Amino acid sequence: MPTLLKKIVLLTVLATLSIVATNCSSKAPKTDKQEEVKQRYKCPMKCSEQLFDKPGKCPSCGMDLEKVSPS
Repeated sequence: MPTLLKKIVLLTVLATLSIVATNCSSKAPKTDKQEEVKQRYKCPMKCSEQLFDKPGKCPSCGMDLEKVSPS
């Protein structure tokens, strides 16, 4: 009986360690903060305080939108 109990405990420990190792290795932290920051664009004439997600033309004056530096 003691050897059966040892085998059960050993299998339980191994199963727990394999689950923990699998969960820890799949979550790699992001090292580049630029990936998290979306690029934003605004009108250089400040005719609209609206920010845009992609480059293009200002809907008010037609000028090219410029990149906004991340804050």
